Amino acid sequence: MSDEKKVILSIDDDADIRNYYRTLLEEHKFNLIEAENGKIGIQLLEKEKPDLVLLDLRMPEMDGLDVLKYITEKSPQTPVIVVSATDSIDDVVKSLRMGAWDFIMKPFYSYSILLHRIQKVMERSWLQKQNHEYHIQLEEALSKLKTDLEAGRVIQAKLLPQKVEVFNNYKFESLILPSLYLSGDFVNYFKIDDSHTAFYMADVSGHGVSSALVTVLLKSFINNSFEQYSKNQNNTILDPSALLESVNEEFLKENLNKFSTIFYGVINTRENILLYCNGGHFPFPVLINNGKSTLLESKTTPVGITNEVKYENVKIKLGKDFSLKVFSDGILDILPQDLLEEKIDFLVSLHASKSEDYDEFISNLVENSVGLPDDITILSVRKEQQNARQ
Repeated sequence: MSDEKKVILSIDDDADIRNYYRTLLEEHKFNLIEAENGKIGIQLLEKEKPDLVLLDLRMPEMDGLDVLKYITEKSPQTPVIVVSATDSIDDVVKSLRMGAWDFIMKPFYSYSILLHRIQKVMERSWLQKQNHEYHIQLEEALSKLKTDLEAGRVIQAKLLPQKVEVFNNYKFESLILPSLYLSGDFVNYFKIDDSHTAFYMADVSGHGVSSALVTVLLKSFINNSFEQYSKNQNNTILDPSALLESVNEEFLKENLNKFSTIFYGVINTRENILLYCNGGHFPFPVLINNGKSTLLESKTTPVGITNEVKYENVKIKLGKDFSLKVFSDGILDILPQDLLEEKIDFLVSLHASKSEDYDEFISNLVENSVGLPDDITILSVRKEQQNARQ
């Protein structure tokens, strides 16, 4: 407890008892203020704000139980020790039920007993005040954190593309459902030039702020690659495997202690060819091409784990009515199937099903998105057949 002198209010109509308190307490560095009845005691309580009250039960003007009721209602944080010569156990029980912190019987056989009980109640009161202050500080810190996270979510949302975009007659749609305020998932799609459009999905390890910051770094790096291509400095942005190797080097160089799965694809829109590289992304994307469902399987390593990895490109000729779906692994956590193979089969069949079945699944997913165990991201790519825009 603080070294500052504590103030004790004695409310007792017995002057000898009050003098006894004064002799004992002032010797032990307490300040004592006195009231000979309950009314005066309440006035001093409101004026002096004592650290503890020693209260007699049987007093003129105002009964001690009435004083106790007033204190517990108006100043519940003020500890009260009832000190009384009553021989009624009912008074003891009633006092404690009404909020008294302790009850001591008169007469005192040892001053040390009274002093010990006062010190114990004082310590308990101090601990309660400390806990209350810590609780307030915690609430303030949590409120500030929530405000910061809300601001972070707004900023991260601004880094994401529009939910629906069309480039070179290819339509891209995305959905991100974060498990927390900020997401470790990230998705993007953009037009490189009149002949190429790129897209990618990344899933950074972990959750929350640190993972979200890595998604910012990832987008910045890929944007820089795009700018270098625009300035005719290199063609990395067109080469998925080269891009992933560069991202991997960047992660390791920065010592992020994070890794990320990433699926990066480039569509040659003149020839309708998909060139992609998978950096450990799972579940594998589902492609419906010429009416056939295919998993774009690839056994590679996420970026940011080791420099002893070789990324390879895969080229696919796309059909006129192709459709590609890319899911983050958070989708697997909410599917009802028991086995992983069953979950993957469900995603394949869902993608191949009627559009209304897929729309219903997405609608239910969004509706029940509160408290998700992991971030969920879905990216859809298909060729626009009508009303296309550049």
